[in-house]
Amino acid sequence: TVLLVLLVLTVVVEKSATAPYGKLWAYFQVHVTQPATQRYCRQSGGNLVTVDSASETQFLIKEFLNSQMKLNDGRILVQIRGVWIGLHMPGLTGAAPTDKSQDIWASGAPTNTYSNWGRAQKASNDKPAVPDQPDGEVQELGDVSSCVYAVAFRDYWQRDVGTWNDVRCHNPKPFICEFG
Repeated sequence: TVLLVLLVLTVVVEKSATAPYGKLWAYFQVHVTQPATQRYCRQSGGNLVTVDSASETQFLIKEFLNSQMKLNDGRILVQIRGVWIGLHMPGLTGAAPTDKSQDIWASGAPTNTYSNWGRAQKASNDKPAVPDQPDGEVQELGDVSSCVYAVAFRDYWQRDVGTWNDVRCHNPKPFICEFG
């Protein structure tokens, strides 16, 4: 006897807004890995969000990364750590972890026009502050080795809101899909 269990995950758009250049950005509160978020966005007709200008960064901060974001249903969401964006380094490129010339946007947008890497400004355990991002925290996990999130609040390391940090792709986080 074979028992088949079908798990259906319903993902609800918690907040949406029209970004500069007319694209719809949709925020999902469910915490999942970055590769899973990109699959979900693609299956829904979009991609993980591409943040490739200062104006888009300001929009991201204003609409999605403020400390008390108001959701579509009126609830207030307090202090998320960060949200997945569509920037990542493909696995097995042979590039040094800090060589971000290999990074790609899930949407296929060029990566050489804008960056917003954060800088950790706080030292820990008598060590100096972490150097400018990207710090190359890489784990070879399938086809994606280093994934990027946007910092949602000034964290322990004193990174500024809206700046980028690269981490292991399997860390669960909420995410923003981009449509249009």
